Amino acid sequence: QDGDNLGQIVFSASDGDDMLSSAAKIEVEVDGTPGANDLPGRMGFYTTADGGTGSAERMRIDSSGRVGINRTPAITNAKLEVGGADNVPLINVEASGATAGIGIGSSEMKFFYTTTKRMGITSGGGLNVGNTTGADSGGIQTYVGDNDTAIDCEGAGRVNFSINSDETGGNRWYFRTAGSGNFGSGNGDLLVLKEDGTQIM
Repeated sequence: QDGDNLGQIVFSASDGDDMLSSAAKIEVEVDGTPGANDLPGRMGFYTTADGGTGSAERMRIDSSGRVGINRTPAITNAKLEVGGADNVPLINVEASGATAGIGIGSSEMKFFYTTTKRMGITSGGGLNVGNTTGADSGGIQTYVGDNDTAIDCEGAGRVNFSINSDETGGNRWYFRTAGSGNFGSGNGDLLVLKEDGTQIM
C-alpha cells in the first residue's frame, strides 16, 4: 500500500562508539495505490547533519518524476521544487568566484547578486529593480541614487531617463541623450520636468 518501504541502502561507519549511526541513506517507498502490474514508487535521499542523531530527507523523486529538494513535490506540472528560508537565494550559479541566485519571500520572487537582492517580481506582477521592495502593482519601479540612470534605452542613439532629487528637495524628471556629467548639467539634457509638471528646459 501507499507508503510501504520497499528497500533502502544505508551508509554507516564507526563513530568511535558503535556502527549504529548512519551518515546517509537512499530509501524507496510505494508512492500511490498499487494494483495489477502497477507499482508506483518514490526515492528519498537522506543525509545526517553535523551533530545530528538521525538522517533527514533532503531530496525526493516521486512517481511522476517530480524532484523536490528540501520539500515534498506538490505542484502538479512542476519538475523541480526547492524549499528553504524566505528572502535568501535558494538556487545559485557561480562563475569566477561570483554568485547569483533566485529566491522568494514577502510575496515577491527575488533575484540576487551574491546575497543582495537586485530585482523582484511581486505577486501582483510588479517589477522592482534595485534593493528595495516596492508596491505590489503591475508597474515597473526602479531604485537608484541621485544622478544615476533609472532607465537606459540602447540603440543607434541612446536616450536615458531618470528621476532625481533636486537641490530644493523636490523631484525632477530628466530625459537626455548620452552625455557626461550629472543630470541637469545641460550636457545631453533634452527635457527636464519638475514634479508639478513645470518644464524647466
